[in-house]
Amino acid sequence: MASDHGHGSGPGPIDDAIFRPNQKPRQNHPTNSAGSSSTGSNSGGPDSPGPLDDEPTAVEMTLRPEELTAIEASTTWSVPAMTTTSPTINQPSPTLQPAKPPPRARRIFGLPLDRYLRDTKPLPLASDLQSAEDDMEARQARLVVDLVERVTSMAISVGASASEAVAMALRLAATFGITIHVDVTNTSVIVTQHRSMDDDPITSLRVVRGRTSDYQRLGRLQKLVDQICNGEVDLEDARSHLETLVAAPRLYRPWFVTLNMGLMGGGISWLFSGSIWDVLLAFFTTCLVDMAVQAMGRRHVTSFFTQAVGGAVPTVMALLVMILQWKANMSLPLSPSLVVAAGMISLLAGTSMVSAAQDAIDGYVVTSSGRFVDVFVQTGGIILGVMGVLWIGLKVGTPSYINPTVWVSGPIITQMLAAAIVSWSFGVSCHAGLRVLVTCAFLGAIGWGGYVLGAALGMSAPAASGVGAFLVGMAATAASRRWDFPQVGLVTCGVVTLMPGMMIYRGLYMILGSQLDQPSAAGGGTVLMQALLVGIAIAIGSSLGALTVRPLIVPLDHASRLATFRSWGMGATVPRERTSSRGIRKRWRSLKERKAAGTS
Repeated sequence: MASDHGHGSGPGPIDDAIFRPNQKPRQNHPTNSAGSSSTGSNSGGPDSPGPLDDEPTAVEMTLRPEELTAIEASTTWSVPAMTTTSPTINQPSPTLQPAKPPPRARRIFGLPLDRYLRDTKPLPLASDLQSAEDDMEARQARLVVDLVERVTSMAISVGASASEAVAMALRLAATFGITIHVDVTNTSVIVTQHRSMDDDPITSLRVVRGRTSDYQRLGRLQKLVDQICNGEVDLEDARSHLETLVAAPRLYRPWFVTLNMGLMGGGISWLFSGSIWDVLLAFFTTCLVDMAVQAMGRRHVTSFFTQAVGGAVPTVMALLVMILQWKANMSLPLSPSLVVAAGMISLLAGTSMVSAAQDAIDGYVVTSSGRFVDVFVQTGGIILGVMGVLWIGLKVGTPSYINPTVWVSGPIITQMLAAAIVSWSFGVSCHAGLRVLVTCAFLGAIGWGGYVLGAALGMSAPAASGVGAFLVGMAATAASRRWDFPQVGLVTCGVVTLMPGMMIYRGLYMILGSQLDQPSAAGGGTVLMQALLVGIAIAIGSSLGALTVRPLIVPLDHASRLATFRSWGMGATVPRERTSSRGIRKRWRSLKERKAAGTS
């Protein structure tokens, strides 16, 4: 039998060894000299059979035909190249690479850098990112979240800073044993409680609509929070107490507040060395300003146009006085510029500049941005009202000696007494109690004394105002704990006399006079910029003074201390090492134990 392949004839040595174990391996016959193939005959013809095909062996004769067929088929198998294939994807499997040795520590001049430079201490998990498993029932948790939200929104609406409102919320949540996240802006409050991975979170939002300065109500709200945290008022009674506080009448009647606003205007005129007639005219004009602002508020007019009307009222009064002196040829001992300055300061004192600066330093940038925008809008309304009336007066030919050139003079004791009267009067407009009013008067005197001291040392007006505001911030923060009164309220009352009302009026008059070719001094833009710097210095100085004394007024109980620190920590600088190494190891060990317990 001839093989189908042309490379060999018949079975080879391997086949003989496998299938003929009892026979000796047979040698191939030598080929002819003509180079005939191995399949040819031994004698010559190409068709002659070979000896292997004609002579069956004894083993072949004893095998059955089907076994012979299998043996012949085995002799024709071709063995391909050895490859390793994957049983699933029929692709060559990758060859195994030897394991890489561990990376060697980097060294320089023989020193191991990783040991000395690379930090191996794990950072502690931030409190806001820690998982909370609150076992409180859903209904009671909703009641707590609703109470926290109501308290926080009320605190923002009556003039509290963002840090004070957040501290109240965190204290209440810690008292009832839940973990919450609070997001406070100047227009809304969002409170969320993440219960667990199996329960849905409780999230609630409340819009803060009306915002006013009612520091007496804010003080009562702080006392209510203290009573709840001390266990004197339970959850159900807390809601009723809060509703009673919201519906409670104001401390003073509107007419009494208006009279005190007039007294504030008279005190400002006296502070700037005005005569008795100037004081009376400023008193009457400031009362008119407050009445106009309250009337616009009852008709729900926006704050911008309300402030514009308030700024126009004292300017109209000043123009009438000047026209009367000009037409009637009368020489009255009056300074119309003091009238305008008194009215503008009374309007500027109602803005939330101190609260905006406090929120910015505490890290509540969204809230501070909104409040700063509100301050600029209200100040822009005042400028619009003053400039509109001044433009009309200059167009009709009002004499140029309306240009304000008033300077502070007189004994320092008289100036501090006038400043105390101004702060007292503004405290009444914020509905402060009698004891707090005395504190406000004291703070006003301290603030003006700091301003005079800075001016005596050769400081500029912004720097001297910053010194006075710094002293007010320190004293107000220390007194807030003694009298249980909001710190921001005391600071606002103490820095009223430092408001740059006179500078703003002077700068506006200079700008309008130069545009209408009136004989006025140049540099109105410089004066307005200086007034802006004074406002910034007041905000920064009062906030810095409060931060200086703030560590001394931390609450004594542990829960209140933690809540206060968390509310202050929004604007804190993140240190490289948040806690000690011992605390880090302890937290890391507890975290690993919790993970191990969860996996087991």
